Amino acid sequence: MKKIIFTLTTSFLLSFYGMAQPATGLDFDGVDDYVSCGSILTPSYTKEAWINTSNLSAFNNIISSGVNGNHAFWVPNSYGSRLSAGHNFTWDAVQDPTPLAVSTWYHVAVTYDAATTTMRLYKNGVLVSSNNAVPAHTGGNGVSIGAYGNGFVFFGLIDEVRLWDRALCQGEIQNNMNCGLNPSGQTGLGALYHFDQGTVNANNAGITTLTDASSTGSNGTLNNFALTGATSNWATGTVSGSCSPFVPNTLAGTPGGGTITNTITVNPSGSNTLASDCGLITTILPSGATPVSGSITSRVTIDASVQSYNSSPYVQRHYDIEPATNAANATGTITLYYTQTEFDDYNTARGANPALPVSGVDAAGIANLRITQYHGTGTAPGNYSGSPILIDPADANIVWNAGLSRWEVTSDVNGFSGFFVHTSFGFVLPVNLISFSGTGNGAYNKIQWVTSGEQNSDFFDLERSTDGISFSKTATIPAQNNSSSNRNYSYNDLKGNSSVYYYRLKMVDRDGTFKYSAIIRISSRQNSIISVYPNPAKEIITVSVSDTKLLKTDIRLTDMNGRLVSIVNLKSLQQPVDITRLNAGTYIIQFTDGSITKFVKQ
Repeated sequence: MKKIIFTLTTSFLLSFYGMAQPATGLDFDGVDDYVSCGSILTPSYTKEAWINTSNLSAFNNIISSGVNGNHAFWVPNSYGSRLSAGHNFTWDAVQDPTPLAVSTWYHVAVTYDAATTTMRLYKNGVLVSSNNAVPAHTGGNGVSIGAYGNGFVFFGLIDEVRLWDRALCQGEIQNNMNCGLNPSGQTGLGALYHFDQGTVNANNAGITTLTDASSTGSNGTLNNFALTGATSNWATGTVSGSCSPFVPNTLAGTPGGGTITNTITVNPSGSNTLASDCGLITTILPSGATPVSGSITSRVTIDASVQSYNSSPYVQRHYDIEPATNAANATGTITLYYTQTEFDDYNTARGANPALPVSGVDAAGIANLRITQYHGTGTAPGNYSGSPILIDPADANIVWNAGLSRWEVTSDVNGFSGFFVHTSFGFVLPVNLISFSGTGNGAYNKIQWVTSGEQNSDFFDLERSTDGISFSKTATIPAQNNSSSNRNYSYNDLKGNSSVYYYRLKMVDRDGTFKYSAIIRISSRQNSIISVYPNPAKEIITVSVSDTKLLKTDIRLTDMNGRLVSIVNLKSLQQPVDITRLNAGTYIIQFTDGSITKFVKQ
């Protein structure tokens, strides 16, 4: 009797656990089952999935899209049961030469790079076909899983479908294919379907939504599934575990090999930009007052040899980073990458300039590193349309990554475009501006500035704005050309009808290069102005105010995230402020009258 009871109990437990097994895949019956997922496809894309076909005489569409499914990813019997993909009704633009086998799990992926018109097909992480002459897709972007539109359906199991708005490189595909993807921090993830819903072979009639685990919320709708029994139901898949984050271990580009370009949609938590071979281009983190967002194109060029500008050399590897929107004013934190060989080549060509680091422990070389950032558009120093800005990254942010054998240089930036590394003597700018200020004076605003040195300076454009954003030239003042002593300048600007004016100084060199001063603000209502100098600064700044009503009031210093870092009482109209304890970066000063200004701590 005990033996009988034991046998029944064991049978019951096995049955119970079998019924309770959570599903990790979906079984398609090859008749009319499919999942509709809405509009997801983008100009550049990756489609990937795990598949297990039950009958290769079917059309076996995996992930199709567009009007009537004209962007196909499938295993059609008409092509010898070989994995194929394409778009614009060219359904075999790329094709695996080897037929698939039934009842066998395969990881399959197709990528399309719209910028290079290149489509690539992968099976189990191996590139099996490529085509670099595939025109950009047309005809809509609605996605179906397991069907061509709503027909020519898949027969078998599908698991772990992912849709991306960029072409993944092979290393990423291999890193992620054998595990469940964590959507957090993924760049360009348009949809992620784990298929971990329902119960295997149970009655799942109420589970008709395929959940999207990505942040886009592109849930799919199950169509025509029986949702009970061993077919046309939630089923056992193949993917398990969690993927480790992909870490690119090479840098993009080769000396003299041309410019490498890629475009991504940046994550709020930061994103790497990768080349098609998984080489790392840049890392971009939205930060600061107006965090960069949306589509960003990054370019890296490695010149065949060390080039010079104004007789000063710069590192062969240089970058151009261009957001699609607000490139001039967007803020963020960037990391640029270099090899030791590139620094060594610079040192060989540096002449009298200081050296870049020769090793990861070369503190003097690290301290010499500078970045000149050029705003606007261009390809090399001197041909950018915007002004140059000299950046001195904090030494702690210039890091030798011994494990990956590369230099990683991180800096906050205000505005984007070209970035060129050199050392502290390089790229001498025309004017050393030590103060820029102004006061209301009846019908005029009196603007004054002082330079402590000028080299080949040509002229100053005084630019004015009523909103602090859009500036226009109000006067041109000749510069000293060359000077090693302090020079004083002033200009009386006739006021208009605005109660507040903003001014900045464009300092132009004889060769056309220029840079801008900080922006100052003059309020006619208060006849007041505030400014900070020097800016940037390392140890001490002077906060200059003209309104005596601000005396004995507190100013608040905050970082770009709004965190309070210091409170200072204004005891004089020219108040020194110690900033030595602050980390490198951009800070905001807030006054009790509502005025604000910024400064940069080097």
